[in-house]
Amino acid sequence: AQVNGEAVITELDKVDRYYSLRKDLEKTIQNDIASSIPDYIKNMKELYKAIVFFKKNNPGSKEIRNIMELFETGLDCMCREFEDLLKKKTLPLSNEDIPPDTTSPIVLELIREEAKHKLTSISKWVEDTHNFVQENFQTKHNYRERICTNYTGVRKRYLGEKVNDLANS
Repeated sequence: AQVNGEAVITELDKVDRYYSLRKDLEKTIQNDIASSIPDYIKNMKELYKAIVFFKKNNPGSKEIRNIMELFETGLDCMCREFEDLLKKKTLPLSNEDIPPDTTSPIVLELIREEAKHKLTSISKWVEDTHNFVQENFQTKHNYRERICTNYTGVRKRYLGEKVNDLANS
């Protein structure tokens, strides 16, 4: 009986956390994410879990609308951060960078080392949540497909990763 009671209390704590999540994370999600992308992604995962919970248990609630709105704000911030990193942390490429008589493929480092981890973290999160985002936020912004395509392209070309083409999934 004590084990069941503890399990119930644990679940009630989780439910309570979902109801207070928007208030707890609103300032964090709306502010600049550059200081700690891993923490930001962790918070976005919490919002994701809350959306799944509310869709299952209280789909028409004010809480789910508020959490989804905050999630969308966070997604927009992550997209802007990714684009800013690409703009600020890529190295310019000129004709002098490419040897004139090269017949074999060459590899050029186009992204500054300090940005690679951040870009990888954001693009991995977008890849992991892509289907969820497409199902829940597709009607509001058309740019998400372009952003996902950019994420995938950067990971394939510049970070040397093998990833699925998100724009066609």
